[in-house]
Amino acid sequence: MNQIPTNLMAPGGDTETRCVPHVAASPMHSVRGLERRDLEEVADIFLRVFRRIERKERRAAALPAVVAHLAEVYLDCPWLDADRGSLVLLCGDGAIRGFLGSIQLPMSIDGRPLLASAMGNFMVAERERHAGAGLDLLRTHLANGLDVHFTDTANRTSLAMRRGMRFELLPFHSLEWVLPLRPARLAVERAGRRWPSLPTRLLDRAVRPIDAPLRRSLRLHEMRGDHPTVGDASRHELFAFAVERVRQRRFRPEWTAERFEWLLDRASKRTGNGPLRLREARDGNGRVVGRWLIYAEAGSVASVLQVFAVPRRETAVVAALIRDADELGCLAVRGSAEPELIEALYTVPGILFHHKGATAARTADPDVMAALRAGDVSIGGLTGESWTRFVSDTF
Repeated sequence: MNQIPTNLMAPGGDTETRCVPHVAASPMHSVRGLERRDLEEVADIFLRVFRRIERKERRAAALPAVVAHLAEVYLDCPWLDADRGSLVLLCGDGAIRGFLGSIQLPMSIDGRPLLASAMGNFMVAERERHAGAGLDLLRTHLANGLDVHFTDTANRTSLAMRRGMRFELLPFHSLEWVLPLRPARLAVERAGRRWPSLPTRLLDRAVRPIDAPLRRSLRLHEMRGDHPTVGDASRHELFAFAVERVRQRRFRPEWTAERFEWLLDRASKRTGNGPLRLREARDGNGRVVGRWLIYAEAGSVASVLQVFAVPRRETAVVAALIRDADELGCLAVRGSAEPELIEALYTVPGILFHHKGATAARTADPDVMAALRAGDVSIGGLTGESWTRFVSDTF
């Protein structure tokens, strides 16, 4: 969730006070590093800007959960460089009016270590009064000396701002694919979100007979692939497989078992699309052809967090993933259009593509820039902010 002025939204380290200097941005406002004492004010802005909760009583009830998640994402990360972390925007009276979150990620280019910032929760409290101050937040963050700054959730307004600061768009990473599995029930679920007073349970039962012919038109049985066997994967198995897959990319995360476990622990707390499931597909000889992370449960819109597939087996893995979500009873399944999956996704009947939060990156490193332009990168999923509760959960 990385949006500015209309809204703006990334992990932190265990420190009570940051060493980031107080930066004088103008006589009316200034920027400094996030401190633990700031979390309630930041949480209140998040609830107003992103969740559009106006009632103070409702925000007060949600505040403890948001504060706790802000702390564990932005302040309690074991590898955080606190001097180059998240930032707050202060007005002359000392009140916090904006925030830019940063999840620091150890990464590498051709094996050379780097430290990147996945930028998230980029927000200002009052668009009309503080929109320009959002630029000061961004400029201060970009001057923190990290090797790469990127976002995978920028809206169009935020993207336009970043383009003026030499961010480059990653087109495929900025697309999301969606496949309706139970279209009529999905329409009821979407309508219920927009109009909460609708009798969605009654409507859901009423439209179920309509889904049978609609599902036949999706031709799921025509999906290519050799129908591998799908089952659960352990964390250890997923880690080993994921490391091997991302190793094929020039610009990639440097996951250790401890870092991967830390990310999975926190990703497991996101529940807006159902529980996090670690799944795998094996061919007829018992060989693993793919593993993936997906938030899914019966009646949900399943959300694919990340897919790792053996080269040239992507079509079988995508087909297995979709069949698995269908058998679970999901209304639809969606995920990021990762470049290595594009050809496989094109084989799926009825699939739709649309713009999601844009992925864009900025770096002064020529090797990283070359990899970004060539698409030879592993960004998104656990390498970003899509695993946080801020993306989907109701507080």
